[in-house]
Amino acid sequence: MMNLLCIKFSSSIELTSLLTTFLSVCVVIAGWVYNQRENRKNEIAKEARNYRLEMLNSFMNLFCLIVEKNNLVEPGPPNEYGQDNHYIPKMSQWASVYVQIKIYGKNDEIKLYEEIMSVVYDTLNPNEPCVTNKQFDELYEKSEKLSILCTNRIRNELGLDKISKSDE
Repeated sequence: MMNLLCIKFSSSIELTSLLTTFLSVCVVIAGWVYNQRENRKNEIAKEARNYRLEMLNSFMNLFCLIVEKNNLVEPGPPNEYGQDNHYIPKMSQWASVYVQIKIYGKNDEIKLYEEIMSVVYDTLNPNEPCVTNKQFDELYEKSEKLSILCTNRIRNELGLDKISKSDE
């Protein structure tokens, strides 16, 4: 009965075969674990990129609205205050984009958008009769800077070349 419970290796070939099988199983399991971790990292990166693209899209829609409504190619005649008639989106539109940038943006993007928001607060002041050309130019300049920064970051994540000012 004692002999049935004991495992005896009669040759080194059986031991080598057993060790080889054990090591092979360990390598396969380690490879599987590593592959699962890498796949998880890739899925998280894809999801983060999708949220960043959504953030960029919301800001670019706001920026394009400014460009479209202000007809920057051929501005109209000045108003009674001697300023161009500038269109600035409502504060609620700026605030919804701010929430997305605050959540998904990087620190310098958030800082730049906060600078834009301070210009927007000054620009949409109800005590002022109209938006001055200086205020609009500052708002447009900062918005354009943020759009290029965000676009280049997304292009970098996708492995594409940066957009320079001369490429536009």
